[in-house]
Amino acid sequence: MPFENGATAIADRTTQPSTLLSPRPRRWTNSSG
Repeated sequence: MPFENGATAIADRTTQPSTLLSPRPRRWTNSSG
């Protein structure tokens, strides 16, 4: 079931979106370029 997989991925990212961009937002920008 692809729908379940998609829902889980979205929920996981929506559950802690700031958690990955809050603790180290500069690292992500540095990694980009």
